[in-house]
Amino acid sequence: MAVMLLTVAANTRKPIGLTLKKNGAVIPLTGCTVKFVIKNTDTDEVMNTGHQDCTILVAADGTISYQPQTGDFGTGGRFLCSAIIYDALSKPDELHEKLLVIAEPKAQ
Repeated sequence: MAVMLLTVAANTRKPIGLTLKKNGAVIPLTGCTVKFVIKNTDTDEVMNTGHQDCTILVAADGTISYQPQTGDFGTGGRFLCSAIIYDALSKPDELHEKLLVIAEPKAQ
């Protein structure tokens, strides 16, 4: 499993942009939808239940953006994020490449 690392503030609201790849090759997303799942590595809790949809920026280039919402990264910690691609038949394909996010607690 390939892991990318991103460090953010726990209360981040900046979009997370990614290029989705499988075995090093860009995944074309034409006709697909993409969900971004954020899991707390300590509790295995899914943090963003109910708001996992991504914006596909350029389908042919496999680029997406996810807009974090309040609470996605709690008060800080480590989170393993997965992109799940749904094809036109709604068949899911979870990528083996993950994004490890380290959310630092908000400065007081």
